[in-house]
Amino acid sequence: MAIDWQLPRHWGTRTLGAVAPEESVQIRPADHPTTLFNYWGLEAIDKGQFEEPQPNFVPGSQVASTCVCFGPQHVLYSKLRPYLNKVVVPSVEGIGTTEWVVLKPDPAMIDRCFLAYALRTHSFVTFASESSTGARMPRARKEALWDANIPLPYPDDPARSLETQRHIVARIEALFGELREARRLHAEIVTDTGRVMDAAIREVFDQPADGWHTRQLSEVAFIQTGTAKGRDFGDRETVELPYLRVANVQAGYLDLDEIKTIRIAENESGRYRLQPGDLLLTEGGDFDKLGRGAVWHGEIELCVHQNHIFAVRFDQDVVHPEFAEYEMLSWHAKNYFLGVAKKTTNLATINSTQLAALPMKFPELQEQRRIVAHLDLVRQQATELQAIEKQNGALLAEMEQTILAQAFRGEL
Repeated sequence: MAIDWQLPRHWGTRTLGAVAPEESVQIRPADHPTTLFNYWGLEAIDKGQFEEPQPNFVPGSQVASTCVCFGPQHVLYSKLRPYLNKVVVPSVEGIGTTEWVVLKPDPAMIDRCFLAYALRTHSFVTFASESSTGARMPRARKEALWDANIPLPYPDDPARSLETQRHIVARIEALFGELREARRLHAEIVTDTGRVMDAAIREVFDQPADGWHTRQLSEVAFIQTGTAKGRDFGDRETVELPYLRVANVQAGYLDLDEIKTIRIAENESGRYRLQPGDLLLTEGGDFDKLGRGAVWHGEIELCVHQNHIFAVRFDQDVVHPEFAEYEMLSWHAKNYFLGVAKKTTNLATINSTQLAALPMKFPELQEQRRIVAHLDLVRQQATELQAIEKQNGALLAEMEQTILAQAFRGEL
């Protein structure tokens, strides 16, 4: 299957195997345990990333598998899941996973960066994906890669071809430089948008006004732990019910796109059944996600929750559930959780006793409703801004592919 490049006059193609054959030099870093290697796994680069990864020096003793060697004369192409479009033009020497195909472009025929941009085009990504084998972890077939037709300007005049290639690369990089600045501004806006909600919550909760009450959570709410999977019910009658997992409970919203079911004892269905107004909180996660949760509004009939989620049922004459949801994201609540949580390297968890002792701060109910209305409006505005910026991010990625398509049609 040939790639339709829609080439201009005086352009032609050569196979990838002819212009950039594989140079596979392998090494076992574990045989050199004290040597520092610049190691790049596939995770070193993001999907569609054009910038070279940062150096990552590790001793050979930490790399158990066989690796391939690369240097500034190569182009690295990821054969695993080619739709992720991972291509690297290294400026340094290093080693990497054998999922990298190490290409050695012939400098008399093709410019390294010109080749890398060709490999990053939508046309080539589609070709490699359709030529892959394996359903769950597709890999590009090397036989197909070597036969892939790579565009070249003036292929029968190498000197002119290289001069044209370098001009095209310079033009691509100039345009990409403008896009990088746009991406930087986009990232700043995304970050600032995420801070809007934090600032609004901080303004409300971290300097409460006079007349606020302080009570332990257990004084104003009942905390229900959830049911566990894989329980043995013996001879008891059971029922199959939809249930919420940790993945369903996010910060400020419930992700109900995928709801699984669980078997529980029939006489326990009332105990674990969620009720409108329940504040669902996960028991743990990343340090900055402690207290993550959202209010249940009865979206699914007869729904229960698993044991890694707390259902906090408030006395709604005292505490508004949405007010409590926002308070869980405040600094005073997060600092409390971090102070009492059981911590590992990256995760922290709290139990129901620790949650029950959380010092809740709240004003009268009417003021709580006013605060909830204000924070709901801020959240709506932040969500709308995030949606706009998500679209802007997608447009930037489309612009990169548009530039590459124009380059290989000879339009730059």
